[in-house]
Amino acid sequence: MLYGIAEPLPHMKQQKAGHLINVSSVAGHKVGPGFAVYAATKHAVRALSEGLRQEVKPYNIRTTVISLWRGVECVPRTKSPVVNTV
Repeated sequence: MLYGIAEPLPHMKQQKAGHLINVSSVAGHKVGPGFAVYAATKHAVRALSEGLRQEVKPYNIRTTVISLWRGVECVPRTKSPVVNTV
């Protein structure tokens, strides 16, 4: 994830525009038994994206986190992924 941000970020800053999209999991929102480490890594995606959003706002760069739910048995299933555009 860090390399995926580091590569385009200088170009986006130079053009003063861009949109970074990170993919996470609903487990980053809700932890279930046996999934603590996995959930922690998914929460880190959300936290990093939020911190990055604050840092790159002056450059007109947006960040989005798409939290997928398929394959995650520790949380209730919903009909659509959780998308946080910040």
